Amino acid sequence: MQLQNTNDPAADPLAHDLDSLVEERPLRKRSRRPGLSARSLRVREWRYLTGLEIAKDYAMKHGGAKIPPDELEAAVDEAYEALSKDPDWDLYKRFFAETAPTCRAPLGTDPTVEMAALRRLPEIRWLARYMQTKTNRRGKPTRKTPLTALFFELAFGQGRPEVSRVRYALEGNTPLLNWAHGYPGKLPGKSQLYDALHSMLRSTLLSADALVAVNIELIKRLAKLKDADGTPRHPLVGRHLAVDGTLIPAAVQQRAPIDWRHKEILHGARRRMVNTVIYTRRGKQVSKHNTGYRLTVLVDIASTLPVAFRLDEATADERSALTALLGDLFEGWPDAPVETISGDSLFENSKELAMHLVFGWGIQPIFPERAGEFARHLSHADNLGVPKCACGEMKVRNREGFYDVARRRKHGFRPGELLDKRRQRGARIRWECPTGRCKDVTTRPADDPRLYTYYPRTGRDRLAVMRRVLASRREAVESVFAALKRRGCGAAGFDRPAWVYDDEAHWFHYGGLLGLTARRLAHELGLYEAAYREAEDLDLLAQPTRNRPAPGPTADELADAVTRRQLEPPRAPVGWPAYKEIPVARDDDYDEMTDGCPKR
Repeated sequence: MQLQNTNDPAADPLAHDLDSLVEERPLRKRSRRPGLSARSLRVREWRYLTGLEIAKDYAMKHGGAKIPPDELEAAVDEAYEALSKDPDWDLYKRFFAETAPTCRAPLGTDPTVEMAALRRLPEIRWLARYMQTKTNRRGKPTRKTPLTALFFELAFGQGRPEVSRVRYALEGNTPLLNWAHGYPGKLPGKSQLYDALHSMLRSTLLSADALVAVNIELIKRLAKLKDADGTPRHPLVGRHLAVDGTLIPAAVQQRAPIDWRHKEILHGARRRMVNTVIYTRRGKQVSKHNTGYRLTVLVDIASTLPVAFRLDEATADERSALTALLGDLFEGWPDAPVETISGDSLFENSKELAMHLVFGWGIQPIFPERAGEFARHLSHADNLGVPKCACGEMKVRNREGFYDVARRRKHGFRPGELLDKRRQRGARIRWECPTGRCKDVTTRPADDPRLYTYYPRTGRDRLAVMRRVLASRREAVESVFAALKRRGCGAAGFDRPAWVYDDEAHWFHYGGLLGLTARRLAHELGLYEAAYREAEDLDLLAQPTRNRPAPGPTADELADAVTRRQLEPPRAPVGWPAYKEIPVARDDDYDEMTDGCPKR
């Protein structure tokens, strides 16, 4: 569906249920900032996001069943009618437009040319060199350029992640694909190929965390892009984030083993992380089960791109993963302008998590409340933390003493370091009577940051409206999951890659998420257009004919094209520790700076 702001426009897990909610029309070109949606499409976008939320809630309550299309459409109509009668309807529309994604992947592009474009990013070039390092102390360095091309095509490519398919493509008559990967050369024999790939990805000197560091570096570059007049191209990138987790089935039998010996038989020695999680309704009916992993992703709402990600056991806690993701984010982007994090009701369960977000990171949580979660002895719990007086619901007078990420940085607090008790008690929200007759009331998030929130849960305050907008925007995470699964990452059934074990799972799924960001940035920087023009000039896009059965460049034409690229040298991400750097193995016949093209 064209409505979805996602990295893969075709990625839509609920399209057959939601097609009736929107009218298919071509999207207009971006004519204003911020947001790329035209005014006529904002209602369609809201209806779509609301439909996703309703369908998800219905599936959770009915054991994974899909809501009937007629019932879904009626529920969305009812929600829209209720919202349009809200006194803050105009303000809601304004905030909804301001938080709209400001970039998206263009349609109708050539995936092979996209591969060539993203491989020209300096961070991706560093990653290729990093993966080609010599990982043993004996013997001559192994030329890993073909293996790197194989992995990039498996993780970043658009096709099925099958090793044999990619091998035949790279070694077959595919001039455009070989050009995109810099003519990597011949892969190891069929019997040695899997061993070579596993050996590279399982090396103790290499870490899949490098993919997370590179992704954060690319997001940081996207946030710093400016137009010709100096105006930030994407001013909200990095400010509002969303978090969620998804279950990744492993290529094993989807049943729980009896004990560890049975697990060894079913899963093998290389899948120790694989375990089974079962969700039940009312303790009896099984609503969902998975034998595999859990992938938790931090997504930027303004770009609908993954920022940081983490793969754990299927039974892992997503709330603990969120803390680790924030650590990775601020390590690679110390001045990240994060203001809010949106998530589902699972993250609302933990008061400790809310305390750490507000007073340890300077980030305001946007999580939906759960029935009966607030202690009754707390003041104003019956009105979700918003005081009432004799004249009605009170309004915010001011907010004082809060430490956001910028203020924390100014005062020397490290990311994740809790403020002292005095500073925690100093954060307060002052409320005043709507008529000015009653006495002011003060609430303090230190008492319960889930109840006394910087973004009120109800009321007429402008940030209360923004809270509702951000809550609807958290579906950006589902767009990332859908795009990831269409590329074979986390797919079910026979689409699960059998060559992926624990170590490979980190590289493969992290690579799939990194590919989404790298593609988007390659388009934003104009690398795709440059790569496409080069492919045209070299006749790599020409269709073979009887008179010219093998169109393509000569060695001299190819070398001239490489010389004209003027690429930046490989650059390690800022968040990658220097102690993790290891010497890069070079082959005498291969010059990485020329992408493997023959020397003259």
